[in-house]
Amino acid sequence: MSLAYSAEAIFPLLCPVLEYQWIPTWKCEMLNSHSGVNELGCVFRTKLDEEIGEQVWVTCIFEPNKKVGFVCTNAYYCIRFTVTLAENGKRTNLTWHQQLVPLNKEGEQVLKKKDSQEYCKLIKSLEKMLDHYLSRGEMIKIDSLG
Repeated sequence: MSLAYSAEAIFPLLCPVLEYQWIPTWKCEMLNSHSGVNELGCVFRTKLDEEIGEQVWVTCIFEPNKKVGFVCTNAYYCIRFTVTLAENGKRTNLTWHQQLVPLNKEGEQVLKKKDSQEYCKLIKSLEKMLDHYLSRGEMIKIDSLG
């Protein structure tokens, strides 16, 4: 992902609280945060996929304007998820990485159905949402995501 904004403008938006400002379908329940926003040790819960059910996320890397990382668990698998930001002139490149580890036989089956092209589509969609928010100061309309 590459956006025409500074890492300083982008990084704060990689937060379970501030994602409500730019992701139309975002929902989470904050379980632990001393500051009220993302920080090292922040814990939140999501239920974004009916098949997967509830997921608990812990912020395990928090390097402002450089890198944020999460460990996420559900009944089927564990995810280690990182976003690395690198400024390149007037743009910031974001590298999204996830490692999925099944926790049981059901998890192996669920992960077999996961498609890397789906993940790439999700990241492209997030890029469009972030760019729209940063350029216009408002959330993109869900029907504009196509």
